[in-house]
Amino acid sequence: DGTTARWLAAAFVLYGLVATAFLAINVAPFQNPDESAHFERAAQLADGGLLGTRFPMTDPDGTQRVRGGGPGDPALVLASVPFSVMKGHPETRATRSMWAPHIHWSTARAMWPYATIAYPPFFYVPSAIGVLVGRAARMTVVQTLIVSRLLTGVAAVAVGAAAIACAGGAAVWLFAILTLPMSLSQIASSSLDALMLACSALVGALLVRALRWPSESNGGVLARLVAPLVLVAMARPPYGALAVLPLGVTKLRLRWRTLAAATIVASVMVWSAITAVTALTNPGMNVGADPTAQLARLLADPLLVLPLAWNTLALYWQFYLVEFVGQLGSLDIALPPAYHVAARAMLVIAAAAAMLGLRGERIEVGSR
Repeated sequence: DGTTARWLAAAFVLYGLVATAFLAINVAPFQNPDESAHFERAAQLADGGLLGTRFPMTDPDGTQRVRGGGPGDPALVLASVPFSVMKGHPETRATRSMWAPHIHWSTARAMWPYATIAYPPFFYVPSAIGVLVGRAARMTVVQTLIVSRLLTGVAAVAVGAAAIACAGGAAVWLFAILTLPMSLSQIASSSLDALMLACSALVGALLVRALRWPSESNGGVLARLVAPLVLVAMARPPYGALAVLPLGVTKLRLRWRTLAAATIVASVMVWSAITAVTALTNPGMNVGADPTAQLARLLADPLLVLPLAWNTLALYWQFYLVEFVGQLGSLDIALPPAYHVAARAMLVIAAAAAMLGLRGERIEVGSR
């Protein structure tokens, strides 16, 4: 198991770096999902801005609204405009004229709204370093985006390879997931999803180790499990529910497992509170969304969650299945149907190989 896992990790490093370089350079600028907003967050972090703020903004129709965001370089917005015509139009191809403006970074700053302001800064660090490098080297904004993609991709490949290497018999499953087109397209972007995906794989690998080879000396494994779980849950607060995972490592003392779970929950609550106080607004106001009324209705009738979940799956399950394998660009560029069939078959084979290849102790009822 260990030898196979290490070989798969080495293969992922080679394949992941080649794919990252190819995608980072060849995918048109700002064409990954929400990449403009993610890059704005990275640029804000490069300016030293860890948190966002609220500020008034006037819409084109004269309506004044409170937005959440922060000071940003207008050059970033100007550089993304030529490529905006491609979003939602997969038939549109990038042209040389889109690169023609050669827009460089400026020293000007203007308040700009972006939803990514609610995300913690940790997963944006490689991209922010790319912004600093681009500014220092007097690169254009688009050239800097490619550097940020490359640095983020290298970091995500490194973490993903570490996850595969320590996953034992589950390595083949993690390798299959991380080499899907959807995974690689995110890894080769400036999005926080690159490192979040890699850290999630690391969580899975460490959890397998803790459950399959239980020991009272697994305290170090528990600590290494909690660290990426904290980062993932802070980036996506609903994943705070994954705080139950450390409780399954039953050979460790309950107080340590409880402390681990509490650390994850507390981290999510602290970051959510900071965001709520400083920058959180209602981005759905333009379509009449009212989170307060929605929450009140759910509290009055919690069972509404069940038909909501069922109706969502009934309506979108096919899209979720396709997107899991690969829906590229701004989620509007489809891969050939035959590839999806092959990829799903690969996932089934990888899952079977992982289940047959897992060694170690049987997982106890409490851990399940």
